[in-house]
Amino acid sequence: MSDFEFVSIILSIVVGLAITRILSGLASLIEFRKVLRIHWLTVGWAVLVLLILVVYWFAIVNVWRDRVQWTFGNLGILLVMAITLYFWAALVLPRNLGADTDLPHHYESVRRPLFAILAIWPALGLLDFAIDGIETLKALDAGIWFGHTASIGVGLLGFFTASRRVHSIIVAGSLVMLVALIGVRVYVI
Repeated sequence: MSDFEFVSIILSIVVGLAITRILSGLASLIEFRKVLRIHWLTVGWAVLVLLILVVYWFAIVNVWRDRVQWTFGNLGILLVMAITLYFWAALVLPRNLGADTDLPHHYESVRRPLFAILAIWPALGLLDFAIDGIETLKALDAGIWFGHTASIGVGLLGFFTASRRVHSIIVAGSLVMLVALIGVRVYVI
């Protein structure tokens, strides 16, 4: 087995567990839909994190596959990124859903950690590129820089503001941007 195959297996396991966590939470929302007051920000976050997990897995398979040399630093950063995504997935929906679950209250209780991860996660991605050297950072295209810095800024904005309107714009805008990115990538594969 190549270094990439070992790395991709462990990362895929963590990402798979995170995807499972979100899907089981969404299934519980469907199960309790008649007695539960659905909160669109919570559902929006769950869908957003699910899509980010899929994009991360896609990047593992397609971007890092061609990495010639793997260092412990690269593995460590990618593993921390995957673990961070798992925590994101675990926080976004309550663990035990039932008739007494208050989704708006849950959102408020996890809002700051959700937005902190939104700010930290792309910074970790840039750190992974930096481990490969300054030339790798210089070679990144403008879209990667824009996406990463915008995510950091939006994460910080959401972290420091409690405005539901701002959060709604962030979640809806992030979903639109991510779906557009995925749509563009469909034709590049």
